[in-house]
Amino acid sequence: MVKFDKLWKKLDEMGLQKRDLYHATTQIAVAKMAKNEHVSLGTIENLCKFLECTPNDIMEIDMSDMTFSSKKKGSRFKDKEIIPVRIMKEKGLLIKVDGGGKPVENSSGELKKLKSTYRKMK
Repeated sequence: MVKFDKLWKKLDEMGLQKRDLYHATTQIAVAKMAKNEHVSLGTIENLCKFLECTPNDIMEIDMSDMTFSSKKKGSRFKDKEIIPVRIMKEKGLLIKVDGGGKPVENSSGELKKLKSTYRKMK
């Protein structure tokens, strides 16, 4: 989950309020960020230009929630879990992907093994 706590802290440090962000984005986007909901990359870009900062200065990723589910039809992310690359490297398992970015099961069953290992670690 992306958290925008850094954004609110930065605004406070700059003596700005949430409504000042309406110069760079919409009220809806500001309300979504207040609830740590998804906003577009364009919104992040506009905020960074407005505040003269980088995305790292206004947001962070909370790694405690490592699940992913997609409601979009046709999404390439069919699995409910994204396994961190750190764990992949630690286990020495490399996952091959096709041209569309979908995992390709190989003869040794690396993908199944990795998912099983990851579930046990949780």
